[in-house]
Amino acid sequence: MVLLLCVATIYFTFGQPDDVPVLVARRDIPAYHVITPEDVALATREADEAKKYAALPVEGRLSLVAIGKDQPLMQTDVAPDVAGILGDDLSIHGFDVPPAAVLGGGLRTGDSIRLILREDQRFARLDAVVLAVAGAQDGPIRTLVVAIRAKDASANERAIAVGKASVLKDPAAPNASD
Repeated sequence: MVLLLCVATIYFTFGQPDDVPVLVARRDIPAYHVITPEDVALATREADEAKKYAALPVEGRLSLVAIGKDQPLMQTDVAPDVAGILGDDLSIHGFDVPPAAVLGGGLRTGDSIRLILREDQRFARLDAVVLAVAGAQDGPIRTLVVAIRAKDASANERAIAVGKASVLKDPAAPNASD
């Protein structure tokens, strides 16, 4: 009995995982929402190296997915610092594009790009930051989700709605993930 008590004491003293501080959603956060201090709170969760919890600062960053109330924010849930490149007044848009338009899989979340929209014979060139590239690697169409300045989106509404998108990426351009 004493041996069992010693084993139980050792297990509960040393065998329990440590809790770590994490950011959790105070309320449901929709996807592509600019995160404010009112959206998150500090809580603790079980330490797990496999889980990549989001780190401060998250204020001003975009949620890439919907995050439920009391759920911890993960690194993959929060966009890089898009506002640091484009400013605070952002507009989020998705485009169906062929694989070549997303550089054959060479684009990553946080990449700064020049989005070229072609509408008939008119071209619009917009600075953007990649939020996501989705779709099958070998599929004919990918979805490119980007953040652009709201004023640029407003000035180019028709090209965004009906235009064909292409991407230019300057390897020396600043990226939100840097």
